Amino acid sequence: GAIGRMQGIADDLLARYRAPGIATKPKVETCALAGLIDQILAEKRLQHKDKTGIKIEFSAAGGGLKAAVDPKELQRIISNLVNNSIEAFPGAGTVAVSLAEAGGMLLVEIKDDGKGIPPEILARLGQKGETHGKTGGTGLGLYHARVSVESWGGSLKIESEPGKGTAVVITLPAAARP
Repeated sequence: GAIGRMQGIADDLLARYRAPGIATKPKVETCALAGLIDQILAEKRLQHKDKTGIKIEFSAAGGGLKAAVDPKELQRIISNLVNNSIEAFPGAGTVAVSLAEAGGMLLVEIKDDGKGIPPEILARLGQKGETHGKTGGTGLGLYHARVSVESWGGSLKIESEPGKGTAVVITLPAAARP
């Protein structure tokens, strides 16, 4: 799965390089989110299995929760957000991912008990070029995540408190049930 996502990233970069300025149409389809998220978290558990004290948890309020998204892009976003959380741990820590439904919207929350983000930096995160706490970070990951989620009719919100951790909440319109 990770190799497929890397190939997708490379293909996207090549398409943008070959035809700059031409917007590529996202591959949006109605997907069951629990399965997509569970697959990524299984990969993340393997990737970080040698890091002592790192826990990655997942809870979903039903397997039938669907939204219109680009599945590979959503998995890329979840993967990056989990990595961001793990990189924020000074040692051991927990990343808790949850999927729930509220008022016709699906909520995907990636929450950690890491070091948190100062308010003055938090206000700028998600803008192009803004980064925090990552050596060599470009600030493109959160920006790209926000733009992608908004293109699906959703939103991305970051809440954090220094010393207590960070929560990223992705809100997406729920797909109509048959």
